[in-house]
Amino acid sequence: MEHDEALRERGIGEFEGRSYAWIAEHRPDAHAARLADPWHWRPAGGENFEDLRIRTGPLLARLRSHPAERILIVSHSALARPLLGQLLDLDERAMLDVRVPNDIAYRVCLGGGGARVTRIGDEGERPGLLTGALAESLLYDPASPPVPPGAGQQS
Repeated sequence: MEHDEALRERGIGEFEGRSYAWIAEHRPDAHAARLADPWHWRPAGGENFEDLRIRTGPLLARLRSHPAERILIVSHSALARPLLGQLLDLDERAMLDVRVPNDIAYRVCLGGGGARVTRIGDEGERPGLLTGALAESLLYDPASPPVPPGAGQQS
């Protein structure tokens, strides 16, 4: 196992420990700015999604050149958007459309002219973890039944 600082949680600066509801109530200006441009919104002393993309880019380049067939990345939800986005060559809007609930895992199989993305959770493994522009770009059926563990997987 290896720890990489590129995978540390998003720094939220002046709002560390505060909820978005608290920000909306106590700092409506910051809340409005976040809603207007969530990709570029950077709280004082914190990071925006572009900062996360830049921070994780070199790590992903290193991992893509790694000889291992399987690599596990563990991260916080805010970091999952730019990580998945870079793996799948998505634009900023599509990266923000990635649904990132707690306590799930994503399997991303690269190669063969495309990528297969599934979500692994309590209900098993199934496609349909993504929304919006990303869903359209990956061509999956969110209503499809779960995939039994190991069925049809390529590493």
